[in-house]
Amino acid sequence: GSSFRGFETSGLGPRDSSGSALGGKYFVLSTLELLFPLGLPEELGFKGSVFSDIGTLTAIDNDSNDISDDASIRLSIGMGISWDSPLGPIRFDYAKAKKKEDYDELETFRINFGTRF
Repeated sequence: GSSFRGFETSGLGPRDSSGSALGGKYFVLSTLELLFPLGLPEELGFKGSVFSDIGTLTAIDNDSNDISDDASIRLSIGMGISWDSPLGPIRFDYAKAKKKEDYDELETFRINFGTRF
């Protein structure tokens, strides 16, 4: 999914020998985030944040030897700006993967529209 900032959608977890993402049965994600005012008038709806995401995606049904699935923990840290716009929430995040595997696909910037659950 797109909930793990610092990694592309389908950017982590088990992979086959061609590098294609295979998904997994177990996805664990924990987020620590601190929101703070930016010093702008409150009615503009801007907030800043710093965050850390930690987790893993693992376990597939296929036990083939050509699959990379080490269940290692991944970690990313970053900062962002959120805006409660008239069209709904918009969020800009910058994230850096700090703990990753060589085959993971990374993403530095992300823009989200709408709410998170």
